[in-house]
Amino acid sequence: MEGVIRWLEDATAVPEDSPEDFNQTASDIEAVAVEEKHNFDAYTSLLLNVTLIGCLLLAYYVKANRIYALPESAGAMMVGIVIGGIARLSTNNLKFFEFSPEVFFFVLLPPIIFGKF
Repeated sequence: MEGVIRWLEDATAVPEDSPEDFNQTASDIEAVAVEEKHNFDAYTSLLLNVTLIGCLLLAYYVKANRIYALPESAGAMMVGIVIGGIARLSTNNLKFFEFSPEVFFFVLLPPIIFGKF
């Protein structure tokens, strides 16, 4: 009977961890944060590429099948809405969806304005 009790005590005993196991340095914490940012950036790049490829394929499909009721820009907006909706539902980190006015005024707006000339 003593053998069974000793076996149960050994089986249910909580191992004593050395303090070295719980001692994380600032560089370890920073490395984890950098790894998470890298993974987030990788998913963001993948999503951007899928969106661009989807827009190109839809534009080709519209031109090849001569669908005049759907302009290429409307098709691109539909692809963006679908991909954006999927991305928004699949993540809790909404930092990706922030839009900077500087990006609009210095990157997106000049080609629109100067494309008319």
